[in-house]
Amino acid sequence: MNNNNIFLYGIDLWNNAAKNEALANYYWAPLMFDESGGIKPLNCGESAGFIKKRKPLSAAGTDVNTGIEGFNIKNDITKDRQYAQSFKVKKSGTLYKIAITLFKNHYPDSGLIVELYKAGPGDLPEKRVIFSTNISPAIIGWAAKNVLINPSLYVKKGEKYTIVLRTNATTGSYGFAHTEAAVYTKGKVSVKEGEHGVFNILPSGSLKFQTFVRRAPY
Repeated sequence: MNNNNIFLYGIDLWNNAAKNEALANYYWAPLMFDESGGIKPLNCGESAGFIKKRKPLSAAGTDVNTGIEGFNIKNDITKDRQYAQSFKVKKSGTLYKIAITLFKNHYPDSGLIVELYKAGPGDLPEKRVIFSTNISPAIIGWAAKNVLINPSLYVKKGEKYTIVLRTNATTGSYGFAHTEAAVYTKGKVSVKEGEHGVFNILPSGSLKFQTFVRRAPY
């Protein structure tokens, strides 16, 4: 056997047999062989190291980009738990698009509400909603992928805003991509527990998101 070859074991990750889950997630692991050529037992809990790709080029209009490396998924946006992510505008113009990595689980019976607020003290959302949209469960997939919202708001360089993710679903949940690493230091993640709770800043981390600003004409 050529020592330069790597053989991989792959399997679908199913979750309650949702209709499209054959395309959703996969587990991959390198195969190891003993002296007789037999396959050694797999340790499914282990992770395998791979060479990181170079940082991808940002799309046209990108203002804030948290990147793609080092993110995991969290699956606990419910009626009783909301999340918020603040960010700082880098250039003045029209905030015409926000991309957030999202997914759904256990058949939520209501949409995911995405709201935009001015960020107040401590990067927490102020009281007045300046943009809101309700994304249908049919639009959000079982696998984590970018979902786009289009605020079309004029913003100024240096201003801070907060994105809030919440739902009124009584069954199911929504999730997002998140990292504990300091990939984005100009904003903070906060969580709100219960209907009458308040947002509390988490010690570290960031959601996976991008904002897009079209510069104002001079």
